[in-house]
Amino acid sequence: MREIDRDFYSLLKLPVTLIMNANMPKVLPDRKVFQVREILKINQLDGVAITNEDGRLVGIVTMYDLLKAIEENKRDASVEDIMTRDVVTLSPSHTLADAIEYFRVYGYGRFPVVDRDKVFLGMVTPLDIVIRLPSLKEEREEIKEEGEKAKVIRLEFSVEGGDFINGGEASSKIKRYLQNLGLSKDIIKRVAVASYEMEMNIVIHAYRGKLIVEISSDKIMIKAIDEGPGIEDIEKAIQPGYSTASPKVRELGFGAGMGLPNIISCSDEFDIKSTVGVGTEVTSIIYIK
Repeated sequence: MREIDRDFYSLLKLPVTLIMNANMPKVLPDRKVFQVREILKINQLDGVAITNEDGRLVGIVTMYDLLKAIEENKRDASVEDIMTRDVVTLSPSHTLADAIEYFRVYGYGRFPVVDRDKVFLGMVTPLDIVIRLPSLKEEREEIKEEGEKAKVIRLEFSVEGGDFINGGEASSKIKRYLQNLGLSKDIIKRVAVASYEMEMNIVIHAYRGKLIVEISSDKIMIKAIDEGPGIEDIEKAIQPGYSTASPKVRELGFGAGMGLPNIISCSDEFDIKSTVGVGTEVTSIIYIK
């Protein structure tokens, strides 16, 4: 078999979570048809998952469903009245090959990915496969010093400053992903705490940012990169109890000044860089023992 064929079949064995869009919006069943149509329009989507308040999938609705409902004078109806309830889903254990077979067999335009508790993790469309497949090989491998290639799983999430409603969603998805990989509870707890604190620091202090996780055979790297005011005095910022959070944020129960100290305590290696008026980059490395 030619080398290109080996690479292709190797990619087909990768988990579908590497292809899925993990930053999909979620919609509660009581949202109105016209509201959901605007959500899809703004996000340039043609389908969206309907979940309960715990994030569990209860249905799916497409732009076609919404436009049809509006034509039938149901623009003010709840989206649960028109959603598809019997949804075919993928799980984190499914591979890219499984996803391709699902598209062939069912002929649907999208498949939600859910965990064993039906919690919605992301969505997979044929376009996701087309876009992600060329770069997937580069993302899943790194070269070790001895020349051996090792698999690297990369997850990336966008985080909006001030978005306290969705704050913590990215770190929850990371935690569930690690649980599905079967890692130890201690490692999962440390990664969950570090990623949550990084995510909430973006929500509390920055305009916007992203949370990146890279999982390899011997370590997990978590990196938060934000656009924001930056940190004037890093030495003060890493001291327990020191905080620059606004009174409004403190009233919401955040900004106690333990974010960076908690990240440090969970990390085997820690680094922070910040430029005032530009933003901050925080890196945590946790070794898998």
